[in-house]
Amino acid sequence: MANTILKYVNSRGIPCIESQSVALTTEAETFSFNSHPFVNGRFQGQIFIKISDTNTAPATAVPIRFTTIGVSNSTIPVYNSQGEAITTATFAGDGIYIGFYDSDTGILRLLNN
Repeated sequence: MANTILKYVNSRGIPCIESQSVALTTEAETFSFNSHPFVNGRFQGQIFIKISDTNTAPATAVPIRFTTIGVSNSTIPVYNSQGEAITTATFAGDGIYIGFYDSDTGILRLLNN
């Protein structure tokens, strides 16, 4: 029987990733990251994310997305701690963020945006 009350997260330390590039289109602002060990894996837990190279927010807000360079189907939307999608209108920009990723749901939440 699975223990649904207690889950072990970050069993191998807290990963840190840094954006390598950013692309702004009329559909989304997408930050790209180098390949990392937990992409498309069963990772669940805290993650530190360094964002640099943000664009000037467009007049019409678009969603923020993260993707992993060279990994197909790795683009995911980004949410705040309340579960609302982060857009260019609500994104704070360059900085270091604390996030929580849940591979069961595919949701990444930035806890300090």
